Amino acid sequence: MIQTNSVAVRIGAALLLCGAFACDRPSSEKVSSEPQGSTSPQALVAPAPPAVAPATPAQTPTQPGTDVSGAQTTFDVSNLGDPGLAAVLQSLHQQVAQEAQLAGAIANTPAVKEQAQQASAFHAAAMTNYQKLFGRLGLVPRVNPVSQQIDADTASAMQALHAAHGMDFDHEYVDRQSRSLAESMQLFDRVLAFAKSPGIQDEVARNRPDVDAELRTVTQLKQSLSRGVTNMQPPPDPQLPIRRPMP
Repeated sequence: MIQTNSVAVRIGAALLLCGAFACDRPSSEKVSSEPQGSTSPQALVAPAPPAVAPATPAQTPTQPGTDVSGAQTTFDVSNLGDPGLAAVLQSLHQQVAQEAQLAGAIANTPAVKEQAQQASAFHAAAMTNYQKLFGRLGLVPRVNPVSQQIDADTASAMQALHAAHGMDFDHEYVDRQSRSLAESMQLFDRVLAFAKSPGIQDEVARNRPDVDAELRTVTQLKQSLSRGVTNMQPPPDPQLPIRRPMP
């Protein structure tokens, strides 16, 4: 019995000594499960970048009244309502009138000058007619992206015309006038499709044949200028009527 107790005492002492040795080891000497010189997994993970909205692809600006290929564009007027369509009609006629007013004063070719003077008078009268119509309907034109784009195109056209001189001016004018009139014809058709007021529909339908005739006249002038003809007279048919204001 004494021998057994002695063995137990020695085993207990040995365990205590081994535990004490393990506890007294410096922390730098403790066995690590990570290889020396390695970085913890947390340190390898880069912080997530702050969230940003995806960049919008850059868009190529279009020329006034055209897309990047040079083709005529068609504005969407389906959701403008009659007040928005009224502003579009005003901007269309003002665009042609401003170009024509300048050409009527300084064009070099007699036929171009005469066409411009007729167009200036016609579209000025058309704007007067629309103002009276809108007054009777109690309609206030509402500026919208389509009318604003037409106004911006007008400003660009006038800047180009003021910068042109001599026969360059005549060429620039008939090019601009042809584009403006073709755009007007497109928008007239769309206004006829979406206008709710019979008064607006009637006035657009009344103006449309005259603008179509004007476009054909400008097209003939453009062709003559491209052939180098400078002494041509305005085509006798069609003749643009001078629109009288509505009573």
